[in-house]
Amino acid sequence: MKKPVFTLIIVLLFSSSNMLAQQSKLSLSIRPGLSIPFGDYASRDLENGCFTTTGIGLVAEADYQVYGNFYASFHGGAQFHPVDVASLGLAKVLEDPFMSDLYIRSESYRIIHLSAGIAYTTALINKLQASGKVLAGMFISQTPYQIYRPQYFLMGPDYFVITSARDRSFAYGGGFDLIYPINDCISLQFGSEALLSEAAFGFISAGSVRTDWRKISFININLGFHMRF
Repeated sequence: MKKPVFTLIIVLLFSSSNMLAQQSKLSLSIRPGLSIPFGDYASRDLENGCFTTTGIGLVAEADYQVYGNFYASFHGGAQFHPVDVASLGLAKVLEDPFMSDLYIRSESYRIIHLSAGIAYTTALINKLQASGKVLAGMFISQTPYQIYRPQYFLMGPDYFVITSARDRSFAYGGGFDLIYPINDCISLQFGSEALLSEAAFGFISAGSVRTDWRKISFININLGFHMRF
């Protein structure tokens, strides 16, 4: 008697979870991966570039079905982009005729993004789904703390420091995802986003404030789990 009752309870619980997953309009995903700078942000140009290289990122996303295949998408993440100190040092030496060599230690650029937008999801082949989205929001960007140890042909300072600066700026972009269901509640999600902004970093120099404008752009490629509640 006990065994059929126990089996019935398990079947009812499984059926209830499937019904809840099918009726739910909310889904969440967390996806770690690579973050790849491009454009001026990755340029090896002292005037406009940031000398950034591929780093790591973490993206969290919440989607809510508003009508049919259209979803309201809420997007956030953190990106860390290392600095190519070898190329930066070479560019500084070539610019200064009195400098013979330069050693640099640098933190990474740190970008936090918060955005919202509209996503559209459609079925492809078998159970595979594709989703595209447009996003707008803000960047919280921070430049790296850097220590420079130069060598001069004649006389010069033993070292100097460039402190970090922070700015909040408008950001926009879009993304494309592939979603493959593992069961009714959990799916495997491959995600990609391209995000862009322009930040104004303020530095105090000789008693005045200098503003450096920098275009920030990167592509995130990530993989994680998509959960429907």
